[in-house]
Amino acid sequence: KKNYADPGLSAFAISQAVGISEKYLYQYLKEQTGETFAAILMRIRIDKAQKYLEDSEYSNEEIAQITGFGSANTFYRNFSRHMGITPKVYREKRRK
Repeated sequence: KKNYADPGLSAFAISQAVGISEKYLYQYLKEQTGETFAAILMRIRIDKAQKYLEDSEYSNEEIAQITGFGSANTFYRNFSRHMGITPKVYREKRRK
């Protein structure tokens, strides 16, 4: 969770940092959470983005950068896919 904002974060980098194989990391995460590494990372980033949309005036571009999506397009596409609404609509609904 600590490094979710790093757009280059990968299972390989984490496995190297903790001294286990990437394959073991994938297996361990799936066994413990039922989710893949990518799904966990996406969930964390979406959760953080939701908070920024609710509690800040940051633009989509700024939220994309501080949550590790890298670009506004990537943020927009993934947020919309996972939440079923665009970031703009989400923000408007949460602020009413």
